[in-house]
Amino acid sequence: MQESLKGLKEWKFIVGHLATQDDYLMRLYFMVNGSFPPVAERAMSHGYVRPRPAEFGRCLLPEYEQFLERS
Repeated sequence: MQESLKGLKEWKFIVGHLATQDDYLMRLYFMVNGSFPPVAERAMSHGYVRPRPAEFGRCLLPEYEQFLERS
């Protein structure tokens, strides 16, 4: 991803924005399914959940942190 956007000065803003969107997609997933996607296994019975891109850093949702602590 970074290579395709290498020339942009706004790289940090873009990655931050995409990470925020990803956090809220995780929240929507939780609202619809009642749980977060499994951490170790990304294949789901109703589709595929991609891993979070490393460039985004960790998910900043407080409820996701609690989910990881329980897992």
